[in-house]
Parts: sequence; structure tokens; C-alpha cells
Amino acid sequence: MRRFTAFLTRLVVFGCLAWVQRAIVLSNPVLHDLDTRILISSLQVFLVGCILWLYFTCKWMFEIMHIAGPYSNVYLSTDDTQSMHGEAASQVSQGLVAQQVVIFADRGALSHHVMRVYVVGFMLYVTVFCFNYTATAIFFHTSTGVVLGFLIRSLHFTRLTTLVVLFACMFVCVLVLTYIDLAARGWVLHEFQDVLTGVVVPIVVGCAWVSGLCFGENNRHCVEMATEAFPVCCMCVVPVMWATPFERWDHTFGQFDTRSFVLVLLVEPILKFMSIYVLMISLQTQNVLDIVLVICSTAQGELLLDELSPYEVSWLATTRLIIVAIFLAMRTLQYCYIDAINLCNSAHGLNSPSNSCADEYVSPHAPDIYPHQDPDLSEQQASV
Repeated sequence: MRRFTAFLTRLVVFGCLAWVQRAIVLSNPVLHDLDTRILISSLQVFLVGCILWLYFTCKWMFEIMHIAGPYSNVYLSTDDTQSMHGEAASQVSQGLVAQQVVIFADRGALSHHVMRVYVVGFMLYVTVFCFNYTATAIFFHTSTGVVLGFLIRSLHFTRLTTLVVLFACMFVCVLVLTYIDLAARGWVLHEFQDVLTGVVVPIVVGCAWVSGLCFGENNRHCVEMATEAFPVCCMCVVPVMWATPFERWDHTFGQFDTRSFVLVLLVEPILKFMSIYVLMISLQTQNVLDIVLVICSTAQGELLLDELSPYEVSWLATTRLIIVAIFLAMRTLQYCYIDAINLCNSAHGLNSPSNSCADEYVSPHAPDIYPHQDPDLSEQQASV
């Protein structure tokens, strides 16, 4: 049940984020403005950064207070006592062996790594903004970029199997139907700034995360790179908050009640960063198809909740709902089938797939489940 549990965890995290943001937006129409969402996202990054800074500061202080290595007295040392210089040299040598030392080939490689850290940090900041449900369908455009990135990744890095092609066709079909439905409902952004902020940027960010442009084929150091780039994400907040006049903050938060303050400043930041962490882990563990499916399902669910009504249901919305239900059911049944096969093999005490009760079914379909998977990451498939 590990694969199904991980898939369900991804779906629950993004579903909770969508539910909370829907409750926030419906109760506060001021959050429909893209500029206001940028300010709120910047404030959320600032709050999370302050919390992490406070945590690491307290941790560093406690580590200093609990150091149990007293210094030796030079005048009272005997022949059997190790000198301070010898002890320091021993600690340095052990530290060099214990730590993972990264050596760059040349200065150009170091500059490339630093530049990538800055790019990932900026993308983290923009992702906090893109994981928003508003009337401008920002999260849907992010899912569009995720699907485009998945198609690019499938063409360049992944072996095209029947399962990958089937899901890719279903994703494209849902996106086309959604854009047709939005056009039929008169959805349009008139200003170039809104088009750039609400459509182009989310598509680029979603495509950059999934396509492998930032971390390559295996996304081996995705989580570590995001951790290193988080200070850059916090630095991106400074110019936005500094340039915003106080009257704008007063106008925005003057329309909030206590419930909105709790949701916007506490619950939503936690769920946003949990969603980003789930995204990073899914990319690093090669579960790209799962995270694409979850993001697309969540984005479609947010739009369908606004479009479906008991009195009038368009055929486009109904078709999209059926397609989303089909590929969620397919993925769930696939994981249940795999878990049932593994349980059957464990019950019979058989270690070889050729002697198991699914000898002619597991091996042909195994590449379709996790195409081009890194064997070093097989132990991480149980994680999210």
C-alpha cells in the first residue's frame, strides 16, 4: 500500500490547499486582484522565513549550550593526555572524512551552480504565488505548464509507453476542453500586466519544474537545491514589501476578519509550503506522472466547483469531470493491482517474479509504472 498511500497523500495535501483557498477567496473578494495576491504571497514567504530563522537560531543556541568538549589545560597535561593541537587535528580530519565535500571542475561550473541556486530561489517565490486559487485561474495555468513540462520530459527523458501516451492524451484533452469552456464563458484578461502575471508566469513555472530544465533527467538533488535556494526566495520578498505603501496593506487587511487572518497568515502558508515540498519530493523520487495527475485534478476540481450547478451543466464541464474521474480511477486501480500482486507474492513466500502468481503480468507492465527510474531511488518510492 505504499505507492497508493503516497499518491493519496499528494492528493490530500493539494486538495486541502484548494479547499482552504476557496474558502478564503469566497469570503474576501479583495483577493481576486492579482496585485493583492502577490502581496499576500510575499507576506507568507516572509512569515515562513521568520519562523525558520527563529527555529534554526534556537537550535544553534541549544547546540552551543550542550557542547560537552572541555578544553585541556596546557600546563596540567601529561604524556598520556592528548594535546590540544593533536585533538584539533583529529577533529578536523574526522570532519573532512564525515562531510560530503563538493569539488567543482572549474570556476565556470561554480558560477553555473550559483546561478541555478538563484533561479530556483526565484522560482520558489513565484511558485508560492502560482499555488493560488483566484477568479483568474492562476493554478489552472500552472497545471497547463505542468502538462507541457510533462510532455517535454516524456519526449526527451522518458521512454514512451502506452501508459504515458494515454495519460498525456487525456491531459491535453482536458486542457483543450477547459480553454474552450473559459472562452465560451467570456473569461479574458485585458491588461498586459495581468496576462503576464496571471497566465505566462504560471505556465513557465509549471513547465520549468516538471520538464527537467532545472535539475536534469533524474532530479537527484531537487530537494537539496530547493533548501539552498530558500534564502534567495526570502530575498525576493524584500523589494515587493518595501515598495508597497502602508495604505495598500491597510486597505487589504482592513477587510479581513479573525477567521480570514488565521487562514491567510497561518493555515494557507503551511499548506502552500507542504505542497511545494510534496512537489519537490515527487520530482526527486521520479513520481512525475503522479504529481502531474494530482495538480491537474486539483486545478480542474477548483474550476468545476465554480462551473457546475444543479440547474445548468454544460457538456464541456461534464466531459472534463468524467475524464478527471477516469484517470484518477485508473491510477488508483493500477496501484491497488500492484499492491495486490506484491501481497500475493509475500503470502506465498516467493521472491522471484517468474514464480509468482502474476508472472506474466507484472514484468511486462513494470516499465510503464515508473519509466526510466533511477535504481538508487527505489527505497524512496514509499515516501511522498
